[in-house]
Amino acid sequence: MCNFLSGIGFKNGDVYTSPYTDRHEYMIADLGLNDNGSALQNWIRCEYSSHDLTDINSYQLIIDEPSAPAWVTTELKNQWGKELKSRAEKCILVTGEKKILLGGKWVVGGDVKINNVINSQIVFCGGNASITGVGDNASITGVRDNASITGVWGNASITGVWGNASITDVGGNASITDDKRIKI
Repeated sequence: MCNFLSGIGFKNGDVYTSPYTDRHEYMIADLGLNDNGSALQNWIRCEYSSHDLTDINSYQLIIDEPSAPAWVTTELKNQWGKELKSRAEKCILVTGEKKILLGGKWVVGGDVKINNVINSQIVFCGGNASITGVGDNASITGVRDNASITGVWGNASITGVWGNASITDVGGNASITDDKRIKI
């Protein structure tokens, strides 16, 4: 299904993720892998995700295949899970203040304050998070709760807005779609 944090798990214990996408198809193409569905493949699609993207302790490793090959052992899944947890922890921001997000994929929640989002992908923005300045080709998906976003410009896009979230000062080619905020 390609949720945050998607990856390709390899038989040798390596796991590949991309700072640009969670789409397995794109990762497979980027790595030049042959997706023939054969049991002889030395890789599988996996995800390290949760229903609450801001709570790292609720994440679980999910094998995103109809069935896992016999070489996918509990030990191998634990190894992938440990590595994916380490990567996910670096992408989840819930406290403090960050001057800029310059590229990469992020989960934003809690009471974090971010001053600029440039060429980045925020896959979730919730809680009381505050973002000021979203530009260039940044994209934010899933804005909810009491999150606040101010100053959206360039080719930035915001998709899926709910609840009491607020977005102000939108200009340039910036777009907001799937706006389901509470209207007064």
